[in-house]
This record gives sequence, structure tokens and C-alpha cells, in this order.
Amino acid sequence: MTIEACQELLFSLALRSTALATLIYLVLKLCERRSAPFRCALLTSGMIALAILPLSWCLPRVEVAFLPDWLGTSVGPVSPDAVSAAGGSLFSIGNLLIVAWFLGIVGLALTQSAGIWQLQRWKDRSVALDSGYWHGLVREVSAALDYRGSVQLYRCPMIHSPAAAGLIRPCVFLPAEAAQWDAERLRVVLLHEMGHLKRGDLWTQWLSQSVCALYWFHPLVWMLNRTLHQTREFACDHTVLSSGTEPSQYAGHLLALAKNLSRQPDTPRLVMANGLFLAMASPHIRQSALEQRVRAILSYQSSSHLSLLLALFLALTALGASWAAATLAPVKHDEGMQWPAAPHGQESREPAVDTPAELHLRLTANPFPGNG
Repeated sequence: MTIEACQELLFSLALRSTALATLIYLVLKLCERRSAPFRCALLTSGMIALAILPLSWCLPRVEVAFLPDWLGTSVGPVSPDAVSAAGGSLFSIGNLLIVAWFLGIVGLALTQSAGIWQLQRWKDRSVALDSGYWHGLVREVSAALDYRGSVQLYRCPMIHSPAAAGLIRPCVFLPAEAAQWDAERLRVVLLHEMGHLKRGDLWTQWLSQSVCALYWFHPLVWMLNRTLHQTREFACDHTVLSSGTEPSQYAGHLLALAKNLSRQPDTPRLVMANGLFLAMASPHIRQSALEQRVRAILSYQSSSHLSLLLALFLALTALGASWAAATLAPVKHDEGMQWPAAPHGQESREPAVDTPAELHLRLTANPFPGNG
């Protein structure tokens, strides 16, 4: 792919991702009274749509008359005259933007890769909880959540908040002070963390962070990612409460964990920045977000789970929106009508235009002069 093609792709992605992200944000505002699982599924579908938007480079354009002309603007090939006017330097604004875009993607990708190393380091310094008591507790929570996957428990001295981690081999990390927790708190904590595993939140978190790496320059995409992270916690709280846990007890355990975190040093944010780690109570959570979460827990009302049909509808809608944002373009208007070129060796003739006097004579002439 040439530099000119990269410039055109970057400019097109910037415009079309803005339109798609704005649409997702507006739909989310219209559905803000819906349940947390529904809003989480809506945001996840939007992230999927943004992830497949770069396929616009491979899809044919569909011209639509009502679209404004500026949506079809692209960075065309750079002419030699333009290069000469710029002094022939390779360090033009377009080239620098392409380099910055790729460097941002590589930097965030390396951050996620470093998270894998950090997670393995945590496992090496953790103690695996393999006794019958812990296995029985995991089986009880799995039955309450109807979760059929396998989970490995670890007691990690490097963290201060319970957390679910891992994509291929999921596990749950418990802080060192978990040895002093009673059975009820342990059960609530495992309900929350294994709820993340059942919902596939680690995969959606990895997806959203990958989308942020692709559109690292776009503030609206980062805002949607932050909203998805917060909504994901609300949805997981909904999963815990739907298993039969009392809202007041659950809110009390959450506040106790948040209070304990306020007295602890910060947990390393390297793994928390990617899809390998989801903490029940982050030390970096804002007070207003914690209050909203507790308020939502105390006002919990039982609702039906997100059906497979509704999830499929949201996914298909996201695919349709991504296809529309990737392929729709305004109609190209020709600047002027050009007559076909004359054959080689012949002079080109322009159509003769009658003067007003000639036109008058033609209109008043007798069509049958021999009958006069």
C-alpha cells in the first residue's frame, strides 16, 4: 500500500468512524433507561462495528444522492508538482500523520502484550487455591450462575481487589486479605468475578481496547470505551443480584472492598489497561461512579435476561451500520459535459448554434415550398 493510499484510508476512517461513533452515542442516550445488560450489549455491538469499519477499503462504494459532498472527500494521490512545491521533502503533514497513526497502534499493542507478561508474573507469585473447600465454593457459584467453564483460583499478594483475568485460561485472583473474609463475602466476590467470565466480559474488554488502539486519535471512541467499562460493571452486578443475592448485602460488601482499597497502594495499571484483567472494585474508581453503582444495586428490579434473538438483532444492526458507514458515499457530479474526442487526423467539430435570426427563419419557413 502506497503512502497516498494510507493517507486516503486514514482520512476516510477518521470521517466515517466519527459518524458511526456519534450514531452509537445517540442510540445509547435514547436507551439509557434500559437495563445494564442491554446497554452493554449495545455498546459491544458498536465496538464490533467500529472494528470492522476498516474493511471499507475492500468494499465497493454505494453512491447516495442525499449525502453531503464533504463525506466523499479523500486525500488523493500527491502530484509531482505538489511535491516540488513542498520542497520535495518526505516530512509532509500527511506523511507525519500516517507515521503517528501507526506508532500509536504499535504502542498500544505493545502495552497489551506487556500485560500478558505481567499476568504471568502475578501467577508465578500467587498461591493456587486447590483445597476441597475452594473447589466446593467454585462449584456452588458455578451452579448459581449456570456457568460451565473451569476456573482456577489464586491468592495474589500483589493486588488488593478481587479480579477475573485471562482469555484462554480464565482465573480469579483474590487478595491476601481474602483469608480473613467470611464465607458470604467470598461467595459474593466469586459471583461477581465468575459473572464476568460467564458474560465474556474479558473478550469484550480486549475487543474495545483493540478498537481504541486502532482509533487512538479519536476522543469519542475512548469515551465509548470508558462508558462500556462502567456499564459492564453494572451488568455484572445485575448478574450477581439475579442469582438471588440480597441487594443490601451486596452493596455492603462492595463498599467494604472500596473502603479497604482506599487505604492500600495502587494496583499496577498495566494489566488493568487491557482485556486480561477486570477488578471488582478498582482503586481508581471515582466516588460519583461508586455512588451510581451502589444506587443501582439498591434499586435493583428483576428483569429478563438478554435473549439470544435480541443479541443477534443488535449484532446484525451493528454490521449494517458498519457497512453503511464504510460504503455509502455522495454522488460524484461531473464538472462539465465534454464531447468525445475526434479521431486521429481529423479536426474536432463543436455543434453549431443557430443565431436568433436563423432560428426565426427556420420556424417561419414553409415546410412544403413546392405547393405554393
